[in-house]
Amino acid sequence: MGNTLFIGSTAINHGKTARIGQAPIFKPNTITVCYNGSVGETFYQTESYWASDDINVLTLRDKELNPELAEYLCAILKKAGKKYGYTYKWNVHRMKTTDISLPIVDDGKIDFQYMENYIKAIQKLTIKNVVDYKDRVIDKTIEIIKY
Repeated sequence: MGNTLFIGSTAINHGKTARIGQAPIFKPNTITVCYNGSVGETFYQTESYWASDDINVLTLRDKELNPELAEYLCAILKKAGKKYGYTYKWNVHRMKTTDISLPIVDDGKIDFQYMENYIKAIQKLTIKNVVDYKDRVIDKTIEIIKY
C-alpha cells in the first residue's frame, strides 16, 4: 500500500486499480490507453502515477492538456480503438498508423480551441438538461402534494 496511483488495463474507475509504494513515473495531464486487457479504454490522468505494461501513455507535443481537450481526445481515441481487441492489440506501432480525424483551422493546424469549446458546450447542455429534469420532478412533487 502506498500513495502513488497505479493505472491498470481496466475499463472502470479511469484505469485506477491501486495505490502503490513506488514513486510515480508518469506526470499528470496525460492520456492512458489500454492495449491489452480492456483494449482501447482511454482515460485522462490528472495526477502523477505508475502504469501497467499494458498501458500506452500519450502526451501532446506543443500543447498542455486540460480536462476539456483531454475529454475530446479520449472520446476519439476510444472510438478508434474499438476495432482492436484481445487478440489484435492496439500496440504502439498500430497506434502510430491509426488515422484519427481532428478539427483543423485554415492553415492546417489542429484546432484545439474548437475541441475545448465543443466539450464546454456539451457540459453546459448536460447541466441544463439536469436542471430541467429536476425542475420537472419538483413540479410533479408539488402537484402530488397539493392533491
